[in-house]
Amino acid sequence: MDRYGVSRHPSSLWIQFECEYVVPNDGFVLAVCGSIPELGNWNASAALIADQHTKDSGKWVAGIHLPTNSTFAWKWVVLQRPNFTPCRWEEIPDRVAELGEHNGTFLAPWNTEMAFDVIPFARPRGNDSLWTNDDAKQLQTLLNLLSQQTNCETSNPEEPEVQPKHQPVSILGRGILDIVFWLPRCVGRMAVSAFEFIKQKLVGLWQGLHN
Repeated sequence: MDRYGVSRHPSSLWIQFECEYVVPNDGFVLAVCGSIPELGNWNASAALIADQHTKDSGKWVAGIHLPTNSTFAWKWVVLQRPNFTPCRWEEIPDRVAELGEHNGTFLAPWNTEMAFDVIPFARPRGNDSLWTNDDAKQLQTLLNLLSQQTNCETSNPEEPEVQPKHQPVSILGRGILDIVFWLPRCVGRMAVSAFEFIKQKLVGLWQGLHN
């Protein structure tokens, strides 16, 4: 998947479903059941089980690879353990999802109209990985920039700031660049200010001892 949420796998997308629903106790879970095999073919016992973010939070999320450019109907259903027996379905008409070529999240509160939000950097499953060789190279570039900028700030505090050349980076790199360019300036200036303050105090103490 690229930085714009377009799937790297032409035949499948990473799709998430999110909902807020408070279940009576730990014996109940929320699930996504729909008209395609991946969602159980309307068989609740084969539905996609959602995970609760934290216990008793009422915030549920389920994720799965689904076919690109597919259309399917689905609903939230409350299942009771241990046999995952359906005890409540959404009371609204079947939700209809039309997928294109973008990974994304269906924000679908219980019994409420849903919205689709493109995921620019989703968490895949299987053999996919969030960390690539390109990311490793970009991180090394950022670390080099950090070292150069810190040396520049601490050794030549009066020289005009020189902006490092921006390198093409992914979402990971771009998200760190602001910190990389901002943090060294602050640390460098703080170090220079502290050094000047200590130097002035030492000079004053030395003069006082020799007067």
